[in-house]
Parts: sequence; C-alpha cells; structure tokens
Amino acid sequence: MPMIIRPIQNKDLASASLAISEATQACTALDQTDVAEFLASWNETANSLLHEPEPNHAITLVAQMGDEVVAVVQLNQDGEIKLFYVTPRWQRRGIGRALLAELALNAQCMNINSLQIYSSNNARLFFLEHGFHAEQHDFSDWLVADLTKWKIKYEQQTTH
Repeated sequence: MPMIIRPIQNKDLASASLAISEATQACTALDQTDVAEFLASWNETANSLLHEPEPNHAITLVAQMGDEVVAVVQLNQDGEIKLFYVTPRWQRRGIGRALLAELALNAQCMNINSLQIYSSNNARLFFLEHGFHAEQHDFSDWLVADLTKWKIKYEQQTTH
C-alpha cells in the first residue's frame, strides 16, 4: 500500500486529532508519571495547534495509508517542529523518516537553516538517529538539526 504525504485538509482534522491522541497515549506512559493529567493537557494543546495554527505557521502535513491518516506533522517559520506524530501501529515502517525528509525539504525551500523539536523521551532516539543533537550539553529536551549537514547525511543513507 503506497504512502501519500500531503498538506492537511479540513476533512483530515478529525483523523489527524485521533492520530495525535493515539501516539500521545502510547508514549506518555514512558514519559510521564501523571498520565491522565498530561494527556488531557497535551491533547488540548496539540489539537489547538492543529485546528488553529500559530501566526508563524509554515506547513502541516499528513501521511496517508489507503484512506487512513496515520501521521501528522507541523512546522513553523522558525524551523520548530510543533507536531510530529505517527500512530503506534504504523511506527517503524519509514513513515516518520519520510515525513522528516519532507519537512526538511519544505524548510529549505523557505530558507530555514535548521529544524528544532522539543522531544519526548520516547521519540528522542528517533530524532537523534536522524541527525538531530541536543542543543546544550545538559541533555536538553530540545533537539536541533543543521539542515545542510542533515541533507548530506540523509542523501548518503538513502543513496548508498
């Protein structure tokens, strides 16, 4: 089944919200002690970003498998990845990697030189494996990727 990555449409909002909720529930147990309180708070924040993007919003993309929206990502004009969620049953199938590549391509077209994300502990390894690094030496939750270096590394991995 081919994956389609495309800009979000109004018809996708409900399924994108569901993808955020499923992905958040899966990683929250590993990252948070008060799961219910955190879930309620973060789902509200994520859905707010989804339905009413911030003024410096750049792009929101979804990944679709068949008729199902299985992932949602959002980037702002400062290079901050505001949303990056893949539903648990579709993780580890290359969807996150493809979405990250698409975000990087869009960012470069907008003259954004680096991407940054405030990552959960659960997702941290994914971003580290894809060229991000901790911005400070204190093991900060903020991860940054220089797009020039990232592009070179990504091309080497996909062409060799």
